[in-house]
Amino acid sequence: MFKDMKDSLYAWRHVLGYMAVVFTLALFSAGILTCRKILIEKRVGVIPYIPFLAASLNCFFWATYSVLNEFWDNSILFINTFGLILQVMYIVLYYYFTEDKTSLIRDIFITCSIIGAVLFYVMVVVSELNRLIHLGIIANFFSICFFGSPLSTMAVVVRTKSTESMSLPFSVLSSLVTSLWTLYGVAISDVYVQFPNFIGFILSLIQLSLFCVYPPKKKVFTIQSPA
Repeated sequence: MFKDMKDSLYAWRHVLGYMAVVFTLALFSAGILTCRKILIEKRVGVIPYIPFLAASLNCFFWATYSVLNEFWDNSILFINTFGLILQVMYIVLYYYFTEDKTSLIRDIFITCSIIGAVLFYVMVVVSELNRLIHLGIIANFFSICFFGSPLSTMAVVVRTKSTESMSLPFSVLSSLVTSLWTLYGVAISDVYVQFPNFIGFILSLIQLSLFCVYPPKKKVFTIQSPA
């Protein structure tokens, strides 16, 4: 039964791949809605910046992986370069409106340090023969971090009983993207594609369940009568 399903997915692998690419671009663009909210309110409120940093690491390492892997399609490089540029723009906007600039600068420094350490490790310490394997494992780890990053505010969600600090479009698109990439990974028999996206899909479902249990609080506007 599984073999029949796998054969069917293999026949549709190109369609799955194209759909995954389109929805991944939409996922990276979901931050535009968050930034729009920040611009309107002129403050970041309870919106976390961790998802932007996690997405930056995810995009950077997959872009680097695609550059080093001569067998990979250039579309992977395009998607992640596009995503990285968007994340940098989101972070700049967040920095402008946040009151806690010190924490953001500290975590940006940590993010850059992680990038530097990983590049040193894969380019200097690891042999050229094993370079892609090590970088692929690291990229998978940060993919899981990226898909699970909205859960960094779970404590806030439970305390306030509201998912205002989370992005519903991101969680919905995340579930679609990870499901598509998981199916694509099954179709091409690539465990490196299957594993992180399946974990990401589970994390996305957890996020969506939070929206069901703790829906965002609706703002109530009152009109004061003239004195």
